[in-house]
Amino acid sequence: MILTPPSVIDVNPYTADEALAVARLIWTLINADHQLSVNESQYFQQSLGYLGVSAVAFDAYLNEEEEKAYEKVRRMASSKRSHCATLLRLAYQSDQLVNRIALKTLNDMLTKAELFRSDTLHPKRHDEGLII
Repeated sequence: MILTPPSVIDVNPYTADEALAVARLIWTLINADHQLSVNESQYFQQSLGYLGVSAVAFDAYLNEEEEKAYEKVRRMASSKRSHCATLLRLAYQSDQLVNRIALKTLNDMLTKAELFRSDTLHPKRHDEGLII
């Protein structure tokens, strides 16, 4: 089950390529500790369904470099990046345990994918960090 009210996540806003990239980031996050719980597995399967990504397409996409997923996410509009951040936070919470490895991975991903970068402003050097 996706752990959020429908008002937060209603419609899949992503193109097929963007959806694959978002699915890759979700997979990377929930698999950060190399221990996939039942809840994480269920969340990932629901995420694939929500994103409209088939298991076959996702498996094929795993052969691509992870950096390509980050590049696609960085090129998305800020509203889509913000939506992606919500999905990643939900993925982090899906096993209902606090996991330092996954939390560090989540923070690194949010920064690397520039999920909170404004579309209109270029960040100054001191604005590039992320604080959760």
